[in-house]
Parts: sequence; structure tokens; C-alpha cells
Amino acid sequence: ALASRRRAVSASGVSVQWGAWAEVGMAARGAASERMAAIEAASGFGRVGLALGLEALHWMVLPRAASSVAVLPVRWDRMLGGGATAPSLLSVMAPEAPQRVAPPERHMSTASLGTVLQMVRSTAGGAVDADAPLMEAGVDSLGAVELRNQLQRSAGGGATLPSTVVFDHPTARQLALHLQGDGAIDPRAERRADARLQAVSDAEVWLSGVSAALPSGVASVGALHIASLCGRNLLRVIPASRWDVEQAARDLQGSAPEVASRVRHGGFLWGAELFEHGGFGISAAEAAAMDPQQRQLLERGYAALHAASLVRGGLMGATVAVSVGQWASEFAGVLARTPAARSVYASTGFSCSVTCGRVSFALGLQGACASVDTACSASLVAHHTSVRGLQRRECDAALSAGVNMILDPATMRGNATAGFTSVRGRSHTFDVRADGYARGEAIDAVACRLEVGRGVTTAGSAVRQDGRSASLTAPNGQAQRGVLVAAWADARLVAAKSAAALEAHGTGTALGDPIEAGAVAAVLCIGEASGGWCGGRPVAVGSLKANAGHTEPGAGLAGALKLAVQLGGRRTAPNAQLRVLNPHAGPCFHRTSIKLPVGPPPPNYCGGAVSLRHAGGHAQ
Repeated sequence: ALASRRRAVSASGVSVQWGAWAEVGMAARGAASERMAAIEAASGFGRVGLALGLEALHWMVLPRAASSVAVLPVRWDRMLGGGATAPSLLSVMAPEAPQRVAPPERHMSTASLGTVLQMVRSTAGGAVDADAPLMEAGVDSLGAVELRNQLQRSAGGGATLPSTVVFDHPTARQLALHLQGDGAIDPRAERRADARLQAVSDAEVWLSGVSAALPSGVASVGALHIASLCGRNLLRVIPASRWDVEQAARDLQGSAPEVASRVRHGGFLWGAELFEHGGFGISAAEAAAMDPQQRQLLERGYAALHAASLVRGGLMGATVAVSVGQWASEFAGVLARTPAARSVYASTGFSCSVTCGRVSFALGLQGACASVDTACSASLVAHHTSVRGLQRRECDAALSAGVNMILDPATMRGNATAGFTSVRGRSHTFDVRADGYARGEAIDAVACRLEVGRGVTTAGSAVRQDGRSASLTAPNGQAQRGVLVAAWADARLVAAKSAAALEAHGTGTALGDPIEAGAVAAVLCIGEASGGWCGGRPVAVGSLKANAGHTEPGAGLAGALKLAVQLGGRRTAPNAQLRVLNPHAGPCFHRTSIKLPVGPPPPNYCGGAVSLRHAGGHAQ
């Protein structure tokens, strides 16, 4: 009654009627637990497990959830007796009878999960979680053979278990299901999978869950929105926890004086050393040898999936793809200087292929999994891969991510010597002071699904390359125009007609900014006298790099997230470092409807995000 009354006056309130809990409370203690088991066997009522309870609690606090909720597992076949159907009053809560194809005749054991766990415990020499990989729980190769033999004796002579059964079904729960015959492949599922692969679709891809960490404590979408709207500077002098700035400058002795200034600043994550390794079944020894990018991506990746209502219990075995934008990790040099370099875990500690694979392994995801290295455009290329995978029905959901952390001064010195980074330690996007970029860190993850119906969508995307430009690292304006046109075409041009914002690559370089400005002006304002693609409205152009620096492989997706919060918050952000417009980029903006200041966008507007790379790969 109280919850209903609070809802009536637009206040929050939920009344929950919980059944008996399986692991805590009075029903789980001593003789009471035995009585409950007897009652369950007779009545069909069950106890609320931890995973079920947490999932129910998640749905209770969602918007538009019911004000009064009851949680109680029910076995309808037992409760109604004799397999009768549920009465109409309760039919809405009864599960639909599964239409299953009869599996081929199998002569397996009816060994329960408890029996399998007992065998596993005797082999591993200790307690093992039902969903933990057996090899990590202490079952080595010889133990796998011994366990297989125990399972074979349990199965009897009716079926012969393969010698690889522990590897084919790597957890105790999967082994139990296999022995019970529940692992048979439904031939209709194979036909559905074939049909999905043949169904190329242009369906909209929704960003249904987001988690990101950017420099200086920007660790949520709300914080990103505020930082971008306020033009906040997220860059700083390199902290001592990374390396000695003065020593790094002395190592450049003999170089031009301005080179030493290029190794003093950057954008750094807060608390990057923190990691809840137990939550992912990782030992402290393995966590010590893991690249911080891997650790952060595990936490941020799962947070994004959870925000998309893809919770841990339902992810095991799910066809969820993982695409990660990353380049060679700087952690290799750091690890080599520590005792952890001699660890058995060092070989998987910093590999790019392991970064994405560890997410799929830890969460049990069975969709496509790939790390993408196209340098600065890597995370947008990874997202493009996710979009195409979803549209082709190759997966049910997809996780797009970009990671970048600054860990080794040698990389910073190399960029400084090559003249890539800024003497002032800032990315002066479109400003006359543009002299290179400042490096920044980012861990960004987006969970994508089809046809969610709310939030921000990816209407179109494209990936191209410079081809034969002036040099290997010089940008090609014609090629940049090409990727913009291709992306708008993929969005059926609807987006371009209502475009009001563009998140530019905008690194703050003297050559790159004017070339990009010319490409943007040429494409978005085609036929300006007749309204052009942008309909004669001004297009607000900006770049997150002016706030957070160039987050390199994570830059494209970070910029897209900034654009997404602008779309959701209906405010375009200022260019944080813009004081005097770059004279080489200025003419491009002055003769078009593109403009730079902050302001509210028109209703129902859209935008685009661009990411380029130093060797010519582009994505939008």
C-alpha cells in the first residue's frame, strides 16, 4: 500500500514479497533447510537463488516497474500435479512448454551436478565452483584424464566419453548437462543460424549500454557530458606514479630544447591500478602480470553489458561479439622490469589478441572476438565491425571497445622526437597554436543491440584508407571526403540532411586540422546555395581531444560517446582550446555553414564522429 501510494504521488517505491532464499535466511539453516527441501519436492515451490534474486532486483528498480512484486520459483509440473496446464489466472507466469526436437538416442548417466562436483573436488583436491573452468581450478592434464575415467564409470558402458570431454565441456555444470543429455544440438537451431547468416540487414544498431573511463576522474557518461560542456581541461603533468618526468627529459639530452617539453604532459586515468580480480575468477598472481588495459576493459566491458540488461548469468555461452580497438601495449616494457616478468602468466599479460579474448573467456561469450589495430581509428573500426556483425545477424549483441594507457616513457620519447606531440602539452584543435597533440588515456566500451527502441543509434558507418597520399603519415583530403560520403550514404542520407554536430578527429596539428576542415566543409555543405546536405543549418564541429588529449586507439569511440551525450543532452559542446582560429582552417569554416561555438541543436538532430590515423585508415 505504501509503495502504491508513493507511486501515485510520483515518488519511488517498490514492495517486494520474497520467497525463501536458498543460501541465506532461516530457510537455509540446519533442519529448516531439510524441511524446505521436503516441501519443495511435494509442492513445486523453490527457493530464490542468489543469481535469480539479483536479476529480479535489477528489474524491480527499472523505470515503469510494478510497485508490488512477488518473487518465488515455481515448478508447475509439481505444483499442479500430473503435468496439468496452469489455470488461466496463472498462465501468464507459467513458462511456455518448449517445443524440442527429440535428441538422438543417448545412453548417458543421470549424474547430477552434485555428483560431478564431488568427482571434480576429489580430482582437484579442493572446492570448485560449478561455473569455474576446471583447468584453472586445479585440474591439470593428468587430472582431466582421471576425471574422464570417473565420468566414464558413472556413464556405464552404454556410451563412450571422448578423451577430450573435459576440454569440450570445461566446467562442472557443462559436464553434468552433457551427461544428462542436455547438450544435444537442436537441428532447427542450426537451420536458424544458417538463415541468420544469410539475412543481411540495414537494421538500426542501438547503443544500449555504455561504460567509459577518461582522464582526471571522468568515469561516467554524466561526468563526460559535464566535462565537455564546461570545456574542462583533463590534461596534467605526468604523475610520479607513471615515471620521473625530469629523468625522461634528461634522457633526451642533446635534442632540441622543445623536444623535452613534449614529454611532460598527458591525460591519465585515476585508480587505474585498482582491479577486483576475484570477480572474474583471476588469481592475484595472474592479475599482477596483466596489462592494466586488460584489467580495466574487463570491468568496463561488463559494466556496459550489464547496463544493456545483459547480466552475468545469461552471458555464459551467449553469441555476443567482442571487438576491441588497441595497438601494441606499452606494458611489455614495464613488465620486463618487474619480478612478474618471470611469471607463467607473463606470456598472456600484454598481447593484443588476449585483451579481447580475456573478456570473452571471463564472461563465457561465444561470438566473434577480435582486436583491431588501425592506430588512431582502431576503436571506430572495431565498432564498425560490431555494427556489421549485428546487421548480418552473426551475433545477438556486440561489445565495441577502445583502450589506451600511457605506461612507458620510451614511447613518449619516440613521439616527441618525431614531432608528433605538442610542446605546450595540449591539443589545440582548429587553433592557431596547433603544434601537435597531447597524449591521453581512455577505456571506453559500448554494448550494442538491434531494435532496442530507445537511446542513440548508429545509423551508418564506413571505413576507408588514404591510398597513395603525399607520404606514409600525411593525410589525404580526397580520401577523407570519400569516407564521409560513404558513411552518410550508409545512413541513407537521412542523417546528413538533419546533421547538426560533427565530432572531428581534430588532433591539433598544423597540417591535419586544415585538411580535415576542408574535407568536412566540402562534404557536409555540398550545394550550400540550395541548402546542402546539412539543410542550410550550421553544423557544430568539435573534438574531445581538446579536453582529454588524443587517446589514440580509444579516440574514435571516445569521441562518439561525447557526441552521443550531446545527442541525449541536447547541448553541443565548445572547443576547449580554441582561442584564435587557425588561418589555414578558417576559410573552410567562414565560407560554409559550419560553426564552432556552443549552443542548443535543433530538435531530432543527428551527428557524426570521425577518426583518422597516421598511416591513412579512416572511419566514421
